[in-house]
Amino acid sequence: MREAAVWCDWRLTSRGNPLGLAVAMTAIVLAAIALYAASYLVLPAHGITRLTDTAAPARVAYQKDLIYHLAVMLFFCLPTLHFVLGLQRELAAGKHRGIFGLLTGDRQSVPPRGLMFPRVWLLVSIAAIFFVYSMYAHFNLMSKLRTDGYYVVFVTLLQIRLLIFYILMVRCLYWYSGQLNEIKRECLIAERFDRAEASWS
Repeated sequence: MREAAVWCDWRLTSRGNPLGLAVAMTAIVLAAIALYAASYLVLPAHGITRLTDTAAPARVAYQKDLIYHLAVMLFFCLPTLHFVLGLQRELAAGKHRGIFGLLTGDRQSVPPRGLMFPRVWLLVSIAAIFFVYSMYAHFNLMSKLRTDGYYVVFVTLLQIRLLIFYILMVRCLYWYSGQLNEIKRECLIAERFDRAEASWS
């Protein structure tokens, strides 16, 4: 479903439809709701993790993991992709000067209609909040785990899951900041061509 949502956003936004992000986010949320409902049909209503105190039901633990990945899509993946696609459409229309002003902090420049500018510093702040909370939750769980049975396997899988979550966040931020720099570079090149044409004419 994630790939389908990204494709919908790309398809609609590249054609100038302002509903690309809304459609993609709706698809992701509906998929999450479907998985949430399916967890009640498949997973047991009792805890399966061996803790020193009462464990949460298996479905609740799955839903928590689902929320993590939903947060990555709604905060880091879809808004940044939508913004970059929208800027590329504006660049194709020759609006390099306004886009460059927007990306360099010009107060007189505003995002194109239908686009929201996800600031890199804001995304990094959100990522830091997720990191602190997830580390707290992880170590809180580790302190309550019993060291018998499949302890090593369970801890290893938990750490892999957490690592994948962090990699997804960092990958989205790295891609987004790189795309913004490439767009700035393209704006500068287009500005130089415009000046060269003006001097020749």
